[in-house]
Formats: sequence, C-alpha cells, structure tokens
Amino acid sequence: MANELTFFWLVLYSSFVVVLVMKRTSSHAQAQAQVPYRGQGTIEYLVIIAVVVVIGLVVVGLLLGMTGSSTGLSTNSTKINSKVGSGGISIGNVVTDSNGDGIFSVGNTSGETITLTKIATGGLENSYSQTVPIGSSVVLGVNSLNLKCPCVAGQTKVSCDYNVSYTSGNGFPKTVLVTVQADCVSDSTTTTPLIVPVMTVTNSNCWIDVNTNPNPICTLSDLNKMREHLNWNYELKADINAAATKTWADVNGFMPVGTSFATPFSGNFNGNNHYISSLYIYRPGTNYIGLFGYTSGSAVKIQNVGVRDVNITGNQYVGGLVGWMQSANSVSGCYSSGNVTGVGTNVGGLIGYLQNYASVSDSYSTVNVTGAGNVGGLIGGIDGILVSRCYATGRVTGGGTVGGLIGYTFVGGVSDSYATGNVTGSGDSVGGLIGTGTVGVSRCYATGSVTGSSWVGGLMGRSTNSVLSSYATGDVNGLGNYVGGLVGYANFAKVKNSFSKGTVDGNSYVGGLVGYTDSSTTKDINTNYSISRVNGLFAPINGFVGQKTNADVNIVFNAYWNPTLATKSNCYRNDVSVDTNTNCTAGTFVDTNFYGATGVPFTQLGFDGNWVSQTSGYPKLSWQTN
Repeated sequence: MANELTFFWLVLYSSFVVVLVMKRTSSHAQAQAQVPYRGQGTIEYLVIIAVVVVIGLVVVGLLLGMTGSSTGLSTNSTKINSKVGSGGISIGNVVTDSNGDGIFSVGNTSGETITLTKIATGGLENSYSQTVPIGSSVVLGVNSLNLKCPCVAGQTKVSCDYNVSYTSGNGFPKTVLVTVQADCVSDSTTTTPLIVPVMTVTNSNCWIDVNTNPNPICTLSDLNKMREHLNWNYELKADINAAATKTWADVNGFMPVGTSFATPFSGNFNGNNHYISSLYIYRPGTNYIGLFGYTSGSAVKIQNVGVRDVNITGNQYVGGLVGWMQSANSVSGCYSSGNVTGVGTNVGGLIGYLQNYASVSDSYSTVNVTGAGNVGGLIGGIDGILVSRCYATGRVTGGGTVGGLIGYTFVGGVSDSYATGNVTGSGDSVGGLIGTGTVGVSRCYATGSVTGSSWVGGLMGRSTNSVLSSYATGDVNGLGNYVGGLVGYANFAKVKNSFSKGTVDGNSYVGGLVGYTDSSTTKDINTNYSISRVNGLFAPINGFVGQKTNADVNIVFNAYWNPTLATKSNCYRNDVSVDTNTNCTAGTFVDTNFYGATGVPFTQLGFDGNWVSQTSGYPKLSWQTN
C-alpha cells in the first residue's frame, strides 16, 4: 500500500508538469501569433519530452507495484500456507511476512452465514466482499498490515490487534476486535520473520439491538442488556464468565432480568447447553432475585442452561436461576451450583417460587441453600406445579417448611425425583424431599439426614395427598412431635408401596414409617415396610406408625416392620390409645423372609408388581431396578 501511494504522487506531479508546460506553450503561441518565433520548435520538443517522462513514470510505477505486491506472497506462499491453522469462532490464524504481506484464515462457527468486509490495524486496512458459509473457512490475502505490528530481530512473540468487520446473515454490520498473541519465527531460506499466531476468538460481542428472534447472547455485556428488551427471545451462543459482576461499580452485583410484576421477563431463553459462571448478586433487601428475577407471560420457557458457582443473596423469592415464575411457564434441562441465601421466605437452589401451572423437568441443583422459610434445595415453593425428573444434592438450612428438594408445595405433583443433601430446619414441617404439601409424590426418594422441630420426616415433613412407591434412608431427628422415617404427619394422606430405613428420634408421636396419621379411608397406609430404629421420650412411640386416630382397623394394612431393629414391640397405637399389631407382620419380617427356599414366599406377603425380590436383603421398588 505504501508503494501504491508513492506511484500516485509521482503521477500527480508529472501531470502537473505537463499542464504547466502546455499552458506556457499556449501563452507564447497566443502572444506571438503574428510574429515568427525561432524557439517554437524548442517548446514543442519540451512538450514531447514531458509526455514521454509521464508515460515512463506510470509504466515504472505499475511494474514496481506488481513486484512489491508479489513479494512474500509469491516467494513465500508455500511456507506461509503450511503455517495456517483453523479458525476460532469467527476468525482464524494470521501469517504475515516482513514485507507486510500475508494471509488470514477466516473460519465461521457463528451459526449464520457471514460476509467478510474488512481487516484493519493501525489505520491500514484491506477490504473484501467474501461470503463465509456456516462451518466453513476461507483464506484471504492481506497487504501491509504488519507495518503496524512487526516482528523484530531476536523477538519471539508479538501481540497484534486487528479489527475484523463483517455483515451477519440478517444484514447487520459487526466489528470484532481480535488480539493475536503471535510467535515470531524465521524463514529457513531468507531469515525473514513470520508471524504465526496462536489464536482462538471466543465470546465476541454478538448483541444486535434489533429483535432477530431469538437474539444471540455471547458475552456478559449481552446478558446485561436483556433487561432492555424483556419480551424478546434469547439464545446463549457461548459459555459466559460473570465473575466481573462481583467487582462492578454497583456493589450489589448483577441486576436480575425482570424485577417485579410490573416489569417481568416475558420472553424465552434457550441456553443451548451453555453455562453462566460466577454470577454475583447481593441484594438482601430486594425481592425477586436470580438471573431472572420475575418471569410472567404466556408460556415463558427457560431451558438448557446452567448457572455455575453462583453467589446470590436476596430477601424473598430468591433462586440461582429464577426468583419468581408464574402463568404456565416452564423450566427444563437447567442446573445450578454455588450458594443461595434468602433473608426471607421462598428460597431455592434453582428457583425461588413457581405458581399457576408452571412446570420444572430434567433439572437439578447442587447449591447450598439458606432461608427463613419455604426453603428447598431445588425450589423454595410451588403452587399448582408439576416437577419431574429433578434432583438436588446441596445442604438446605432454614426456619420452617424446609425440604431437600422443595420447601412448600400446594397442588400439583412431584415424580421421579430425589434429594441427597442434609436438611435442617429450626421450625416445623421439615423433610428430606419436601417440607410440607398437598401434592402427590411418586417414585421419589431422599437419603440425607433431616432435623427439625415437629412434623419431621425422612421424605416429607407433612403430607395431605399421597406418597406412592417412594422411600427414605436418612436419619430423622425431631425435637418436637409427629416424627417419622418416611412421613412425619400423614394428614388424610395415602402412603403405599414405600419404605424407610433411617434411625428416627423424636419427642412424641414417633413411628418408623409415619409419625401420625388421621386418615379416614381403608388401607390408606398399605403395603409398606420399615426397618428404622425408633426412639422417643413420650408415648406414643411405635415401630411402624406412632398413632392412627380413625377407628377403622384396616387403615394400616400389610404393614411390615422388624421389632428387633425398631426396638419397639408394637406396630402402631390405635384410636383408643392402645398399642397393637393388627394387620402388621412383625416377628417374621427379616430379610431372609424375602428370599431362599425356607423363607415365606414373596407374593404371600402381599407385595405386588411395584416390588422386586432380591437375592439378599429387603425388597426393592420395581423402578429402582429398571
């Protein structure tokens, strides 16, 4: 490019000389039109000489330009091409020789066809109109870009900044600043330094301030801009490190996307299996806290995204991903890790609170969660929600209504889910899976230890619906009443085809499987077993159910328990305060009864297709072995 500028000025200067000479010739001719002039031939001769000089300069310039542009690209093409690597997200490797000529390898993994328009550095630029399809790459020639970023003798590395401009598939121009950390090596024949970068372009800003549906999110800056368009749909194009949110000028960190009923997020968000790490929010006096604070609208979907190593603090409705969600919204394929704290209620590792027929599926949390009430390892509270194929493994701590998976539930269902974290509540309704609720639970389990006051259970603290084909193995400790290995208080609830194994300690109304039931329907507590050790301070304390209140003798049916393990000789206390073993199988309930030639046949014990006999040990639920 420098040679081309030199040629331009030479031609311009020569042209000026020609014009000047011709003008002088014309003036002389006019002034002496009638007078013979002996120097006239000399002037004509000078004009001819000037024209010849100009033509010569142009020819020489063209020859020099051709020679200069071919230097390096022609003589070093084999060496240069052999050093080109594959591209990154949008731009690949650069190779430049000491003459300033080289090549760019441009690879397109942006998810859309792009048209490359310019590569520039330090005021020097090369223009193009090169289409690059999705997943393809092209090699382009460049001229003189190394003049602003040369390798000098003895240098092994050099850092170069390039501005790469292109047009996206939807016609919007974009410019990406690429910083190349290059290795300087010598040409083996000419000892010419070559730049061989080691470069991968990641997280280039891909925000477009036009609704492209869905809108791409590539950087933390893009993520922060979602608040400007709360009804748009978004998709994550790359993993995002949000650690900078802890050092932002706003000491409260990231402001949630959607902050209230008046300003909810109402779009969709697809993470494309990417994650956002180290998100920091510290707003202990503010409700609706999470990456998304408040979501509401017709069928809002948040899917396939992880929030890793979060550090989030809020007041009420606090979650690692969502603070509040309602109106037939859904979360699927999402996960969270880190720490979430709520000063108030409805605090969850992934979601603070959901209502109005929303759903959560195929999601999990390993977050350690702390809150005042309605606290859950995955979700703080739900109202009219279906939860399926989810789990939580974090430690959960709160006041009342605390669960390893969900703190509070009202209407809906939980299926094929589990929790393994230890659960501690200073108040009532504490459970290994759910603190309290009116939802049906099926094919679920909990293995963590559980500690609370009253209404404390290995799986549920208090249930007013049904527990089917589920189990709990963690130790349970209730400082108050209504404490059970599976359910603390079965309030008109069914418990069927389930079992418990952990040690149970309580004050009063303590049972190996259920602490207390007031069910009024025959066989509501049916075909279950407990091998829990049971301890208490005040009666009733029994091996299977602490007490049932209904006069129907068949409320508890097909009950199996081991008095030796339980250290209690009675199955349950009936409605007239008499401890009894009616409809319970006690002494023969040892593991050898379920296998071996001399044991009681499995089917004779009343276990149906929900159970599977083992070659050793107690029976398992059929879904445990599928």
